[in-house]
Amino acid sequence: MAISHIHIGTNQGDLRANLRAAIDKLEAQGTVLDKSHIYETEAWGKQDQPNFYNMAVTYETKLDPHALLKLVNDIEDELGRVRKEKWSERIIDLDIITYEDKVISDDTLTIPHRHMTERNFVLVPMIEIAGEWMHPTLEKTIDDIYVECLDRCEVIFIEKGI
Repeated sequence: MAISHIHIGTNQGDLRANLRAAIDKLEAQGTVLDKSHIYETEAWGKQDQPNFYNMAVTYETKLDPHALLKLVNDIEDELGRVRKEKWSERIIDLDIITYEDKVISDDTLTIPHRHMTERNFVLVPMIEIAGEWMHPTLEKTIDDIYVECLDRCEVIFIEKGI
């Protein structure tokens, strides 16, 4: 079994229900060991769209990293995600942030997630569930990465996790 951290975001439809549905589908294939609170943030990258609800989970899986990527993509498809353009509105978005202490960079997968260090909406929920996790190439904890992050996007606490 391996431990991964997965970020979940949504900005279309019933946001809480979308997060819950994604977690339910993850739990059908592995174990959610921990969940962050839910946060609201403005859109990142393409700002002319509704705000997002974001959270992160610690996930125990028997899947290897590429099979886990297939699982999260399948969950997105099952929940109705339509890929129109990069960083556009979406009913659900699941990103693998970490997978153990592995470093992977190929045509389909980059772990740790290539933009995690630039995004408060990823770092704030990660602090709750994995603040002491050590980035394998930067050799810094999530807490330290957050302190150094230049992103000024406000991350607003909405409620305890689902």
